[in-house]
Amino acid sequence: MGRKGLSREARKIRYVNLSRVSFRHFYGTDKLTWDKRPGVWAQPLNRSQHNLQHGEPFSFDNPVFSKFALYSTVVLSKTICMSELTTLYRMRKQAYANEEDIERFATSKDTEVTTSDASVERVRRCHLNDLENVLPFVLVGLMYVSTKPGVVEASRVFQVFTAARLLHTAAYLIPLPQPSRALTFLTGYGVTFFMAYKVFKAVY
Repeated sequence: MGRKGLSREARKIRYVNLSRVSFRHFYGTDKLTWDKRPGVWAQPLNRSQHNLQHGEPFSFDNPVFSKFALYSTVVLSKTICMSELTTLYRMRKQAYANEEDIERFATSKDTEVTTSDASVERVRRCHLNDLENVLPFVLVGLMYVSTKPGVVEASRVFQVFTAARLLHTAAYLIPLPQPSRALTFLTGYGVTFFMAYKVFKAVY
């Protein structure tokens, strides 16, 4: 039916529906927000801005969550790699902790079970330290993101923690003289406590 065959009310509904489709296609949202100042028209929010202002912190449209996801993936991936590094050191040093490993992988019949090889134990301690620090960072970090911190502040927090953990691993495995390892450990720990403080502050 053409436009002339429609009643006035039907034409009005059709016009509104077509306008909504065009608006959604251009801005990615049906939501309109206007500046509250008299006589000032504000631009409609795009999808990213709408998600940020309407309680969706855990979206990749939120730059804080996006950066958190990036740096969390970096430190978690490093933690996973420490397990593989432990295996590599065990095979290189022929320092196996289980008899079945000796039967399958040992290159000498004289190889015995040991849990005291210095190199292997150093990697294992470094891995354990990662588990004790990276997992709390990720869990507390999620709650920190939900407080909607500023992008600059959050970026610095995530960057400092990631750098501290990478330097801590280097200081542990090279090894570097103290207090290099202690300082990197305390820096990462301090970042996690800072985020926890921000969460408590937001709640209370």
